[in-house]
Amino acid sequence: MRIALFSDSHTFSPPSSWNACFDKRAIGLVNYFYIRKHKHNPKYLEKVVQKILDISPDMVICTGDLTTSGDSPEFDLSCSILSPLVENQSFELFYVLGNHDYYVKDKVCYEALRKAFCYLNRGRFNLEDLPQSLEIKDLDFCFVNVCKPVNLFVSYARMSRKNRDFIINWAEKKTQKPKILVEHYPLIEEHPVLRCRHKLWGEKQVLQKLQSGEIDLSLCGHVHCPTQKLDERGRGEVIIGSATANKCFALIEYDENSDVFKYNKISVE
Repeated sequence: MRIALFSDSHTFSPPSSWNACFDKRAIGLVNYFYIRKHKHNPKYLEKVVQKILDISPDMVICTGDLTTSGDSPEFDLSCSILSPLVENQSFELFYVLGNHDYYVKDKVCYEALRKAFCYLNRGRFNLEDLPQSLEIKDLDFCFVNVCKPVNLFVSYARMSRKNRDFIINWAEKKTQKPKILVEHYPLIEEHPVLRCRHKLWGEKQVLQKLQSGEIDLSLCGHVHCPTQKLDERGRGEVIIGSATANKCFALIEYDENSDVFKYNKISVE
């Protein structure tokens, strides 16, 4: 089975209303013009889409942060760029949101997120339906949303008891199929103190399941630099990084006969 993985494209569009001047979208706007504008180029998301179509995987997964500020025009732009993936029925397609996708509590923004979520998951489930587990071909997947709006100065998330209990019950389920957890934030954090404003909290019990091998693979984004913490059998965690900053995506291949995952970084420069 071949899985294409991309994340953190951070498309940008001007604010949809004056309300954006009075919530966290104002921070996102400043961040874009000072930082993201010079690092993220949406043309590389288009190239990622085309390359994925060319290699024709069995599954495509986006682990979030499609937008810069979670505003409705940004979702419209992202969905337009990703529409060839939605329309191609030769592979499965899944999207879990990132913290920038659920950036503010604005009702218009939330409805745009819900609409984009349903569209990019081809109507398989709605945002409120997460967490969900699905067995697809040789693998057992768990899709989780840990993202909610937080204050102006942080980008962390906290794993709820509902999510944690669901993941643990899923991880402990007896099955011969390898288990893959899909959500936005990395579980493995090498510098938790330095990253306290940006990390996932409440993750320890789930991390233990990954470390014990009850969860075989964690697929995530959030950190823009591609990082892989994998053992010789390809078990562990893959952070694919930003598609539009690093001009790449990942192709993960699972060989049922050898029971090994193989990671490849695919450049679109």
